Amino acid sequence: MRPWIVEYLREHGLGGVGWLVPTGGFLYALAMLAIVLLFVRRTSLLGLPVSRALSACIAGVLGVIVGGHLYYLLITGGFASDGPIDWITREGAGSWGGYLGCMLGMAGYFKWRRYEVWPYLDVIGSVGALAAAIGRWGCLLFGCDFGRVTSVPWAVQYPPGSFAFNAHVQSGLLSPGAAQSLAVHPLPVYLSFNGMFVFLVVTLIWTRWRDIPGVTLASFWFLYGVSRFFWEFLRDPAAGGAGSGMSIPQWMALGAVVVSAVVLLVASREWRRVKT
Repeated sequence: MRPWIVEYLREHGLGGVGWLVPTGGFLYALAMLAIVLLFVRRTSLLGLPVSRALSACIAGVLGVIVGGHLYYLLITGGFASDGPIDWITREGAGSWGGYLGCMLGMAGYFKWRRYEVWPYLDVIGSVGALAAAIGRWGCLLFGCDFGRVTSVPWAVQYPPGSFAFNAHVQSGLLSPGAAQSLAVHPLPVYLSFNGMFVFLVVTLIWTRWRDIPGVTLASFWFLYGVSRFFWEFLRDPAAGGAGSGMSIPQWMALGAVVVSAVVLLVASREWRRVKT
């Protein structure tokens, strides 16, 4: 999508500003940087050592990379079809694997160092949705998470060679010589706005109930899982959406909702017990 945008600007006499259009990789890196900076800031507000927070960020970033890639190999069948070398060199990542990998990487680090875990995990839960709020714009530029065909006024079309264009051609919906793909839901934009909404709500929860271990992290998983479940109905099957029944991301969202709901229920009972 980025080359197409740059070319469009050039054709309309705005080629000089084409360099301002970011790459998808840049936006992913920006999302990670924003999360790290805010994570360190909020842990320092709790009086927790900054050095521990920075070390945890290294474990978390490694978890994002490894978890995201392993999840991608699982859902695409890469483990069955590829060899060990291809497992490493094959490009691709999945957001659910990244989220889980980050949490497990950080939790594993703190357990290994015998540090308290929950304050840090609650902080990462309070900032985790920024990954979607910023990073999903990178998905839009890559064109990897395109929505279903639609006629809504804000629909987007992708250029030839994009994932959406190729999917439409392969399904017989579009001629190979077409200038653009069919109009589709801008799913990455929806997910970006959803991520910002979840981030703001969970930030308020963290501010109010951060003294109760697990509440913030569980609130993030619950809110993100519920909202992501419904947005996934707009994902094209060729981009990982459900052809029938539920898609893998929806099953992941449902699992996150169930587990986080149990944690919140236990936490609420503990809070009421302490109050009484």
